[in-house]
Amino acid sequence: MARMWRPSLAVLFASLLPTVAFASQGPDAIEWLQGHAQPADGKGAKMQFVQSLGDVRVIGLGEATHGQRECFAFKHRLTLHLIYRHGFRLVAYEASATRAQRLDDYIQGRSDSIDEAMGGFGMMIWMVEGNRALLEDLRAWNLEAEPGDRVEIIGVDVQDPGNAASKLYSILAETAPDLASETEAVTKYMFAARDRIYAGKTEALAPAQARLEALVTGLTLRWGEIAQQTSPELADEALRCGREIARFPLDPSQPDRRDRGMAQSLLDALTSRSPDTKAVLWGHNGHITKGPLRSIGTDARGCGGYLRAVLGERYFALGVAFGSGGFQALDQDEAGKWAFRRYRHGSAPAETVGHAFLQAGLSDALVNFREAPAEGPVRSWLDGSIGMRSWGGYRVPADPDAAVKEGQGLAWTVLAQDFDGLLFLEETSPAEPVDKGAIWKE
Repeated sequence: MARMWRPSLAVLFASLLPTVAFASQGPDAIEWLQGHAQPADGKGAKMQFVQSLGDVRVIGLGEATHGQRECFAFKHRLTLHLIYRHGFRLVAYEASATRAQRLDDYIQGRSDSIDEAMGGFGMMIWMVEGNRALLEDLRAWNLEAEPGDRVEIIGVDVQDPGNAASKLYSILAETAPDLASETEAVTKYMFAARDRIYAGKTEALAPAQARLEALVTGLTLRWGEIAQQTSPELADEALRCGREIARFPLDPSQPDRRDRGMAQSLLDALTSRSPDTKAVLWGHNGHITKGPLRSIGTDARGCGGYLRAVLGERYFALGVAFGSGGFQALDQDEAGKWAFRRYRHGSAPAETVGHAFLQAGLSDALVNFREAPAEGPVRSWLDGSIGMRSWGGYRVPADPDAAVKEGQGLAWTVLAQDFDGLLFLEETSPAEPVDKGAIWKE
């Protein structure tokens, strides 16, 4: 049998984005990395790196997978540094906006159960020791902080409208029963419309969106009435819930709908706080990118792209790449139960970001692309197309290296357009689940 031809990474990349030149990992780019990358583990290096960011209001902290221990640990350390030394007071997480209130209840001391608080992350993939430690340290800070210096944590994801609808109904049931009934009806209508839309019956989209917008309008117009009968805080929460429901990604022809909703959620939170409030955003590389959603083949913006459009240079997107090592994702075992599965990647292949850092002889390192020259070979490298290994939280192929050779698990990036800086991790290991029994396969 003739050997099946398999396209190289370069051929696959060229077929995906033929209008963008390949990034040349030449000696100038390697030398620049060696001269400008800073160790990611030293306190002094973190201080120097953060100071190089300037007047940043939101820092997006990415991740190449949702399951690398070292990535969680670095984001944890950097977040605390930004809180302790640079006045950041809001942590925004790629988690269900309504469920995440349990996270904030815990760090504010309104509840004492860390196990109950962890449920606020909303997805099993986040049930790891790294996130648990983050909550514990945020709580410890708040216990010692003055009221004006307390840190808040919020969720910004918009994929869980059911919880938002339940919360909204509970607020309105006694104060505005007509709006409570409409909330229940609109939510049922929205889910039914979603099923029809995803089955190709797109005529259901416009009526569904109109009802969702009408619900938000009604909550806005009657905010004073709701506030008078409850409190301004509950009226604000009712409006937030309504917006969360309305931002649910109903339209598959708008692949950026979820990311736009995430950005709107964070911008709403900033608007409702003092103008000097600074935030850290935890999310996947594919969300925090300031560029388009290249990994799904669209020019539509990611969450970070919407933040950049509003905040300009005051939004900083820090992507993550790695050399080799382990990570974890969720998969279904033989009984159909979701569990953690462990994977391992070999050394980063040529024509990927990780390979460039390995060629430079770097270990864990941070680099700020804003410090790069405006022209020349380094700029050509940053403005060219280059691969980044990237996995989500579910159903990763059993052999991720083989999948990468076929083009799966590769995110196409133009470094200067998509990120303001990068964290490189030389070697990674799987994150540690809170429930060790939830590991299915090593």
